[in-house]
Amino acid sequence: MEESMDDVIAPYVGPQNAMSGCGQTVSLANLLDLILQRTYNQVIVLSEILPRKSDIDRKVDIIEFASRSRNVFIRLLALVKWANSASKVEKCGAIMQFLNQQSNFFVDSADNLARMARESLVNARLPSFALPIAIDVLTTGTYKRMPTCIRDQIIPADPISAEEKQKTLKQLSYIIEQRLVTENLPSYMRQITFDEGTVTFTVNNEFRITLTLLGNSPTIPWKVVKLEMLVEDPNIGACRSLVHPLQVNYLKEVVQSRLIDCQNPFHDLYDTLHSFCQSLQLEVLFSQAQRLTHDRWINYVHIEQYLIGQKLTLVYWCARIKNSQTQTNLQYKLIVHVNENLKAKPLVISHLPELVGSESIMVPTMLNSCNLSIDDMLTHVINVRSIAKLNELSRELCLLLKDPCELTKLPVILRVPIVKDCIGGNHLFIGVEVKTIVKNYKTALIIPQSLDLAKFLLILASKADRTEYFLKIDTITNVDDFSVKHLKNRLSSRKDRKRRAINPEVSMYFDTEFADILSVVQDKLMFTLLSDELRKCDVQHSGPTIDETGINYSLNINKFSSLPNIDKESLAAFHNGFTKCKIFIFQKSLAKWSVELSFDKNFLSDVCIGGSGDTASLHFVYNLNDPVEKTVERLLKEISSLVLLYGPARKLNYAFRQSTILQRSISIDNYNFKKLQIAYGPTRSYIVCFQCKSDGTLQIKFGCKGSSGGPNPHVLAAIHFQKIVNDTVDLVEIVQLLLDTCKMYTLLGKVNSFLHLTAANVKPSILFSSIVQTVNRVHLIYKSIFVLELIAAPKEQGIYVKDATLHHRLSPSFHNIPFLSNFLRRISDDSCQPAQSNDGLFEMMTDDYGMQPMGFNEPEKPSNDGITNLLSYQALNKLLTAGPPAGNNVSIIDCSPLERFLACLDQRIKFKKVLMDKAQLGFLTPLQSQDNMSLLFQNESLTYKVYLEDNHMQFLRFEILSSALDMEENSILTKFYDTKIASPPYNTNAITSFMSLLCAPVQILKDFIQLIKFEFYPESQFPFRIKLLLTFPVADAPLNSPPGVSTFIFWKDRLKCMFMLEFIPEPEDVRNNIQFVLAFVYEVQTRKLNLLPIDLRNKPQNTIRPEIQTIYDQVRGHLERINMMPPTSGNSGLLISYIKDIILNINLTTAF
Repeated sequence: MEESMDDVIAPYVGPQNAMSGCGQTVSLANLLDLILQRTYNQVIVLSEILPRKSDIDRKVDIIEFASRSRNVFIRLLALVKWANSASKVEKCGAIMQFLNQQSNFFVDSADNLARMARESLVNARLPSFALPIAIDVLTTGTYKRMPTCIRDQIIPADPISAEEKQKTLKQLSYIIEQRLVTENLPSYMRQITFDEGTVTFTVNNEFRITLTLLGNSPTIPWKVVKLEMLVEDPNIGACRSLVHPLQVNYLKEVVQSRLIDCQNPFHDLYDTLHSFCQSLQLEVLFSQAQRLTHDRWINYVHIEQYLIGQKLTLVYWCARIKNSQTQTNLQYKLIVHVNENLKAKPLVISHLPELVGSESIMVPTMLNSCNLSIDDMLTHVINVRSIAKLNELSRELCLLLKDPCELTKLPVILRVPIVKDCIGGNHLFIGVEVKTIVKNYKTALIIPQSLDLAKFLLILASKADRTEYFLKIDTITNVDDFSVKHLKNRLSSRKDRKRRAINPEVSMYFDTEFADILSVVQDKLMFTLLSDELRKCDVQHSGPTIDETGINYSLNINKFSSLPNIDKESLAAFHNGFTKCKIFIFQKSLAKWSVELSFDKNFLSDVCIGGSGDTASLHFVYNLNDPVEKTVERLLKEISSLVLLYGPARKLNYAFRQSTILQRSISIDNYNFKKLQIAYGPTRSYIVCFQCKSDGTLQIKFGCKGSSGGPNPHVLAAIHFQKIVNDTVDLVEIVQLLLDTCKMYTLLGKVNSFLHLTAANVKPSILFSSIVQTVNRVHLIYKSIFVLELIAAPKEQGIYVKDATLHHRLSPSFHNIPFLSNFLRRISDDSCQPAQSNDGLFEMMTDDYGMQPMGFNEPEKPSNDGITNLLSYQALNKLLTAGPPAGNNVSIIDCSPLERFLACLDQRIKFKKVLMDKAQLGFLTPLQSQDNMSLLFQNESLTYKVYLEDNHMQFLRFEILSSALDMEENSILTKFYDTKIASPPYNTNAITSFMSLLCAPVQILKDFIQLIKFEFYPESQFPFRIKLLLTFPVADAPLNSPPGVSTFIFWKDRLKCMFMLEFIPEPEDVRNNIQFVLAFVYEVQTRKLNLLPIDLRNKPQNTIRPEIQTIYDQVRGHLERINMMPPTSGNSGLLISYIKDIILNINLTTAF
């Protein structure tokens, strides 16, 4: 029995095809697989059956199997050949189905009209004619009988008056007070204030929270209005908040959740915020402790343990443990922790070892939250422990001394009288080193023969613990008899006898004359050491000499034979300028060396306009207690920096007086040998300062003065100017560089340097960033895609502009800038010209003497594809200044022509990439374009063109070349492109959605064009204005995806598309002003519109507003009812009708 093809595929056929109407369908690949499997199975069966049959039967079975299989494969071959023209058959089937649907529409219409005539219209009656209304309209021209329901829907209700508002708020305050009477409040939240319908609870130094009620029902939960954290760090200052606003908002949400359905809401509120504040206070103390252990208390205090929100343990006096020769486990600890035994669980302070006696009263046990300072706590507890140590020592010394010891608490010092009737100069001062707990002894004694000091010190040392107390002789100085006699004779001849007068209160053991002799000897020793060190450094001086008073020593320097990093010519010029360099001790009580350096005159005093150019002397001060080597080194470095500035300043003085151009361009504000300040710029509002540093170098600083209108533009290149100053100091060349590059850097300040918004999973990039290569060469980078190189020509001739990627080896992520020269010519045809050659460009950049200016680099020779363009500063200003676009382009944001041009090139790259992706999937087909400025592509029935506008080259145009769309649809789609794609801010991610929209069939595209029309031309009866979103919004997105990602997706194989609509209420509907976003999936085959569920993954709890959830439920229920209805014939306009029904059926009243 011969079997047909239908018998083979009958068990595997698919459902009814709704598009073609051609009956049952099956995949060709599956069909071929089934036939092969069935044939193979029959061969296996024959191989098992035939051996048991006769020869004639076997031959008959084999012939039947061969004939049957041959017929099946012949039919399969015919089917494969027929499949090449299957699309025509499908089109015919679609036409037949469409005609059948239209016929069914006519039949249904006739049936409905007949049923209406028999059933509905039998009892239908015309209403009475509105004669009164007609009379009013015809006679008076007005309509006074408008129903009030219409007026209530259109005209909003009158706002309540100020008196009613105050009355309502007062009544709300009464409700809040009544509600608080019934609530169980914590004892720590009794500081309450009422204000305009709100209640504020304040917990000092922790938090302040404001609550209100949304009704008078006792079951309505409290609403959190405002939350403030009062925890402060006194070390930070300026009342800066320690909690980020996002954290505060999260805390508000947590507290709000605790106030709902809770028996004791205020107790939960207090426990939550109090626990957070305690953790924050511990975190503040921990951060302060970290700074102390890395700064002032390094190696003396360390953090032993820190448990977040529970405990902080500090160990101090660590140096004592390290330096101790005896093994001890004693550690001094300060512990701040939570007391779990108390109900409020406050932060308390504990000490190890514990303080006993009167000292324990001096240390608080509770943490003072008014002043969170771990430094103050450590200082206070160490002072208390120091007092305890010194009190113990005082009790031991009282057994040895006749006079009592005196203990001062600020500072903590024990004054020990070692002789009878002891004055302050003969006291032994004993103190405790705060960081190391080592006791220090310091005294200056004139020892009488009646006191055995050695015995006293031995007793003191034997009584003390050797790990804590020690004695050390600092210095012993022997004075020979000749020096003493010489100084004594000189002292006797002084006119000032007051210093030798004996004060009656001075002890009998004090010798005033000996003290004077000792002071002079100390001065002589210090100057002797200083002169020896200067001689080692090859500095010629006069040696220590006594001044005209016969009391004070001084030292005059005659010549600096050599200075580090100073050439002989500059040093000789400096020697010719200075007249005196004198070193003396300035007020020995202040322990300061003073160096006076005098010059012949200030050669710039007559041209300085700052009022301080007449300075001809300098003074330097050094610490007398520092080593002499360090003092001499610092002095030589100071002199070296003066020499570095002195010589170039003299050259600048000569050039300034000789050049009238320089006099018109700059002004010298101030020169005092240590600093030179020059003003430059169009209005002399920019200043450059050359200042001597203590390390022997010069530092250049940039600033502004007066009404400059902005920062100094050369701050951008400050590092490169500093390098020039470090290499060779030529102030004339540096000033010329500043003048030549001032306009360039000023204009670069106009570029847009804000962050460019991209998708959330992509790192944001700066729109324009300027990177200085040299002082006259800058790379201007656009969104890390394009790099422009700007080179300032000398003598303000203009700016050389070129594509940096064609002249330098840059990162592969940067792209070439096509059409750059053409664009620059359109900006200014008169000011833009290509540089003829590299040599000619170099000749333009040389000065009058044939030397290349310092800091200017010769531009590299461009490649065959790159042209170096010379642009005037007027054209550069036009290029970088933000303004409205040329022509009638749609744009509400002003940007510069350069930004618009580069944005078009960036979009063009994005269009190419998306087009290649769509072409690989078979959605779009790229076409060959006649020029390099345009892109051509098509789908099944439409051809599109994207091209760069040739007039200004600042707009990327979109054009539909085929005639499948009418003129209005073409205009709407073009306007949508101009508004969403080709206008700033330029969002390249929206291009992906727009190209996906163009992949849709014509009927679907027309439906979406009608949706877009509602955005630009909303209908008056709609309570909402809808917008078709091309990228995910920042907030209220129904799906869990980063903002900025493409939203429109079209699946060609499944004939489905996903899109998002934003519903914006009309401005008149101020009562129900709510804005929301919904995501839909439209199935073309089944003609069903589904609402995607709201994705709650990776979202905090309770982030969906209740009104949004209500609206979502309404739309979902409405679409479910529509999808359950039998499908109607045709696809055109069906999506529009769905969206209209959704807009008209959303009830905002139930959403609030």
